[in-house]
This record gives sequence, C-alpha cells and structure tokens, in this order.
Amino acid sequence: MEEGLGSRLMQQIRETCELAGIKTEEYARISRKRLDVLSLEREIAKQKSALGQRVYELTHLPDPGEVLADPQVRAVITRVHELEASLAACAREIGEIQEASRGRTREVRERYAAERVSPRAREVPPLSEPALGEDEIEVPTDSGARA
Repeated sequence: MEEGLGSRLMQQIRETCELAGIKTEEYARISRKRLDVLSLEREIAKQKSALGQRVYELTHLPDPGEVLADPQVRAVITRVHELEASLAACAREIGEIQEASRGRTREVRERYAAERVSPRAREVPPLSEPALGEDEIEVPTDSGARA
C-alpha cells in the first residue's frame, strides 16, 4: 500500500515539476515579447512626436503647401506604420506562445492522467456473468425472515 502511495506521490511531483517548467518557459518568453512591445510603443511615441514637430515647422513656412508631400513627413509616417506592424506581430506571437503552452499543458495532464489509471481498471471486465448450468439453480435464502 505504501509503495503505491509513494509512486503516486512521485508521479504527482513529476507532473507538477513538468507543468511548472512549461509555465516558467511561457512566462519568460511572454516577458521578452512584452519588453519588445514596450520598446516598440516607446519608438512609436518618439516617431509621432517627431512627426508633430515637423508638421508644426512646416506650418510656419511662408508657403506651408502640402504637408504630406514633405519627404521627412512621409518617412516618419512610413516608419510609424512599420513599427505598428511589428507591434501587431508581437501581439500575435504572444497569443501563439500562450496557445502552445496550453497545448503542452493539456498533453502533460492527459499523459499523467492515463498513467494514474490502475492496471486493474485497464482490464476489460467480462460483458456478462457466465450462465448457470441446469443443475446450478440459485435459490435465494431468507436468512432474515422471522417466524
């Protein structure tokens, strides 16, 4: 009995350690991606600030003209679009990391759940009781009857 308890305990410890490893890896990868997101957001803010400053400078020219025709403005707008695309890619990658982690966690849980099933439960029980022979008639006894 103690051997069964010890092996079940060891199995639970292995499962917990494996799940903790999966979660630790997931959180580490997501944390790196979130740092990338913060960096991209900071760069986008800088670029938008530079864009605003350039537009302001253009409005003070004697002939402001078409603001979007300015090569600096177009370059900054293009850079902001690129950064926003990178930001969206990071968000997708975070979702993919989380989904992969959920899948791995599910696999580990299923694997250990299958191992927890006892060998006796894995055996297929007979479909029905064997039929009684003609000379083997079951007669119920009434041992609790009162006189």
